Amino acid sequence: KEPSDRAKLKAQAKINKKVTPYEQSLEMTNQQANKDIEEMQAALALREQTIEKLEARLSNVYKVLGETERKLEDARQNRVKEARNFSTPELNNAQDEIERVQKQYKKQSLFSS
Repeated sequence: KEPSDRAKLKAQAKINKKVTPYEQSLEMTNQQANKDIEEMQAALALREQTIEKLEARLSNVYKVLGETERKLEDARQNRVKEARNFSTPELNNAQDEIERVQKQYKKQSLFSS
């Protein structure tokens, strides 16, 4: 037959009376160590969460940076295309105008001398 709860408590009380101050100190130290370990594990879990969040933010930054670099390159290429398109007819017209003004200037120089 199993002893009752009351009998168990009495037996435990007898054992507790025999516990020396050294053993009590060890038990208190062990309890404090367990508490410290739990606190450290909780702090570690928070730090790991923070690291995960920072890694996710960093990943987003690299993603945005890549998109920005791509957009800048696209804009640069568009400007080059625009410059090429602009250069052909407009520059030819401007060159013709320069030559016309130069000829006119030469004529005026010849007549004035």
